[in-house]
Amino acid sequence: MGVEQRQSERSPIELAASYGIPEEIPETEEAKVQNISAGGFCIYSPKQIKNNQEFLLAVDLDHADQITVKVKSVWCQEEGEQYRVGVQIIDEQTPDVNRFLEFYQSIA
Repeated sequence: MGVEQRQSERSPIELAASYGIPEEIPETEEAKVQNISAGGFCIYSPKQIKNNQEFLLAVDLDHADQITVKVKSVWCQEEGEQYRVGVQIIDEQTPDVNRFLEFYQSIA
């Protein structure tokens, strides 16, 4: 296992999410968010995502609360019939990112 690069504690909670990358993945794809920290998280995707790809990810914080955050992929690993993708939050000054951070702090 590599050296831990995250500066904040990870939360093992799993959340539903979806995304699309117009030039790469034009249809909306379902994903799962896992291994959350304040600066990023891991998503499980049915499609491979290139490193350094920026995209919007809609995350369901609960049944009535969905946020959209801009992220950048930092690594992608094939895992069976899906891909694990490490993403970093890159647009940190939005109300949705603030809601995500509040949610993360409530579960950390």
